[in-house]
Amino acid sequence: MGNLVLTTLNDALAEEPDRKCFRLIGGVLVERTVKDVVPTLQTTRDGVRGLIARSLYANCVRQIRKAVGNLTEQYKSKEQDLDTFKREYNIRPV
Repeated sequence: MGNLVLTTLNDALAEEPDRKCFRLIGGVLVERTVKDVVPTLQTTRDGVRGLIARSLYANCVRQIRKAVGNLTEQYKSKEQDLDTFKREYNIRPV
């Protein structure tokens, strides 16, 4: 839902709250008044924004977990390389 629609309807709400407007609901064009439609559109917009924010957050968490997993694998590989190097050259802590 664009801000343009809500901006336009908010202007109409201030001037003519009983003005007719039409809304498409489930494929059916329904006649309502501006004062009835604006709160519904705002709620819908806020809900969609919330879903997008949660989706982006979940995606970021997935990417972070994947990166941590990759770094852990790299660390273990380097640790094994170091152990092999120590055994090969008989390196021991003093």
